[in-house]
Amino acid sequence: MQIDARPWNEELLLVELQSLQQQIEEFQITYQLDVEIISFNNQVEQDFYNQEEFNKLDISNSSILDESILKE
Repeated sequence: MQIDARPWNEELLLVELQSLQQQIEEFQITYQLDVEIISFNNQVEQDFYNQEEFNKLDISNSSILDESILKE
């Protein structure tokens, strides 16, 4: 394995550093968007589940009311 013994060029290092910084920023933005999308999807799923449960309760309550009206 050969080691590059050339002296580092400051301009090249700066360009490389800026490129890496941009890649990090892009990754952070992508990661944050992914987190927000997952959070949104989880909330939609929870809302859907809650609505299903509410509908079950509503149907159950309607049935109880119907039975009580019939008994009267």
